[in-house]
Amino acid sequence: MIEINQQLNSLKRLITKVKFRNAVEELNKGIRAEFYSIGKDLVKQSRDLMKETKTGRLYRVNVGRKGKTLNRLKDHRASAPGEAPAIITGALRDSVDFLVEGNNELHFGVNLEHITPDTGNLQWHHQVANYGKYLELGTSKMAARPFLKPVLKKQGINIFTRIENSVKKISYECMKP
Repeated sequence: MIEINQQLNSLKRLITKVKFRNAVEELNKGIRAEFYSIGKDLVKQSRDLMKETKTGRLYRVNVGRKGKTLNRLKDHRASAPGEAPAIITGALRDSVDFLVEGNNELHFGVNLEHITPDTGNLQWHHQVANYGKYLELGTSKMAARPFLKPVLKKQGINIFTRIENSVKKISYECMKP
């Protein structure tokens, strides 16, 4: 919100002061809220990418959702190089998450960790899938199966536009008397 004061000083000049009340706080809150919205969208798109039909090799597996052993074998279509990983147990899919720190950092990935302010201990933010980085980047023996970078590449400009629009909207709201 804006505060306008006009006063006549001793030199017969009219001085107008324009003061933005709570502008910084409102901008910080708005950017943080937009980061949460962007983070949720990135996680959803990454998980959706893993759900797409795969074109890799066909396997017979006895592992089901959440790593449970199945009584009988089931068919599983693996991902081909360059495709997002296929889902068997869902651990990787469930470990994709985001974390907002302050009003200027949005972390998006797998196995996110943060230090809890009250105890100072390192804490996992979500379920752990230790193999996510190998699938995303590949290894000397396996081609990459990216599931984070394609989403960021697709949303890159959109992320900046969303933050810019949020800042413009909040700035406009702060300008109202």
